[in-house]
Amino acid sequence: MKKLLNKALIWLVMLSKRLLKKTGFLIILLLIPVLALFMTLCAQNNESSFLRIALYAGRDDAVDITDELKREESDMFSYTFCDNAEEALRMVDSGEADMAWVFQDGLSGEIERFVKGAGNTLVTVYEKEETAVLKLAREKIFALLYPYVCYEIYNDYIDTELGLPDISGQERKEVYYLFEKDDSLVEYTTFGEGSEQSEKNSYLTSPIKGMVSVLMLLCGLASSMYFIADEKRGTFSRLNYRKRLLVLWTGNVCALSFSAVFSTLAFILSGNYTSFIRESGAMAAYILICASFSALMAALIPSQKGFSVLMPIALVACTVFCPIFLDIRAFPLIQKLLPPYYYLNALSYPSQLYRMLIYFVISSGAAYGVYALRHLRDN
Repeated sequence: MKKLLNKALIWLVMLSKRLLKKTGFLIILLLIPVLALFMTLCAQNNESSFLRIALYAGRDDAVDITDELKREESDMFSYTFCDNAEEALRMVDSGEADMAWVFQDGLSGEIERFVKGAGNTLVTVYEKEETAVLKLAREKIFALLYPYVCYEIYNDYIDTELGLPDISGQERKEVYYLFEKDDSLVEYTTFGEGSEQSEKNSYLTSPIKGMVSVLMLLCGLASSMYFIADEKRGTFSRLNYRKRLLVLWTGNVCALSFSAVFSTLAFILSGNYTSFIRESGAMAAYILICASFSALMAALIPSQKGFSVLMPIALVACTVFCPIFLDIRAFPLIQKLLPPYYYLNALSYPSQLYRMLIYFVISSGAAYGVYALRHLRDN
């Protein structure tokens, strides 16, 4: 038993040294923390907002939209406050802003007329093109104007329905704000994680786990490609096909273990590390399924040229079909073939770990079957 363990340790050291001599593999490893650090620094930059909005708030002391927007400014929206409507339009035309909001002068009076059914539009939106993101941003305008419109509806009800126009503005405000609630109507949190962790993550750092998981898969595929090159040179000619497959799989695990260390560092740097048990369990399972997937690809495509085509295809497929930026559910069959899909879902849904185990068994069995058929064909 001791002799077997020593032999296994020697193989692990040899396979690890072989990987660390590969420049391409080291570059992928270093990309993982560099990517996380870069995106974290971008998230801390005030100019890295998702949407840049040029805003002319009009001239109205009664409706102070400027201060309210400054309080609510986040990494999703950044506002540039313009002195006039022309400046806001110029910023959109020059590409300095994605859209412009131009509020009417004397907005409080316009809101009052709007409630009575006699007013014009309260705000004009300018944009160069209509996109889904810009459409969603309009909801921000509605949320901004909603409290002022509600208050004017309340005033109109007192004047017309109750017939009490003589009540002073101060009295009206006291009654209106008597029922004001400071508590948030809606609380946003990520399933399976604490709300504190969810709230502090930026939209720029949220995709880091998905992007890192794709780089980890590339590490596994790179390891399989190096094995194919060594096999072509006859490095493993003295081993039977079962042992060669074991060497292939073990080499993949070594490569993925290195990448797991760098990935954990990336998650810590970006503030995306949640809990040791959840992260470690999902990462261990991900190493296994990536190793088996990469071994299966090596069995199906036993050439370096084939792998040079496969790797960019895998990169694009994982980016599009896995829930990194968007969760596209139109192609479930394709999603279930890609290892990052299981890993990213396992972080929120622990039940995915069982599916990862099933994926590991099926992909390992398929790799063994294909490799055995190749051996029978060649002999």
